[in-house]
Amino acid sequence: MNRSTIADTSPPQPQPAAGHPENACVPIESLRQSFSGRLLTEPDDKAPFLLDYRKRWQGTALAVALPDTTEDVAGIVRWCRQHRVAIVPQGGNTGLTGGSVPDRSGRSILLSLARMDRIRSVDPINNTITVEA
Repeated sequence: MNRSTIADTSPPQPQPAAGHPENACVPIESLRQSFSGRLLTEPDDKAPFLLDYRKRWQGTALAVALPDTTEDVAGIVRWCRQHRVAIVPQGGNTGLTGGSVPDRSGRSILLSLARMDRIRSVDPINNTITVEA
């Protein structure tokens, strides 16, 4: 049978608007229900996270997620996996190679760990400390 005669019976997939990133139709607002931290979607709010420490690299992202707990991080990762959205992790955004800045495609979520700054435990006998991020 010729492939051109086979009808496609799969349900239609939502298509992004012309000129928008591939996953522009991702329901970004549903990410808010996946965790209890902050979600930045406005360009002015996202801007400081999308520029590297030395101001050499700048990218774009669907949103900036700022989780409060490791459970929040897991919720964000689950949501991104479910919606096939790339994650760009960011610690303090002080790296010197631009690795904590997303590319310019705007198809990713920037996962900032800046709010996870608590000390969990100090062990003076073993000379160790456990921190969040």
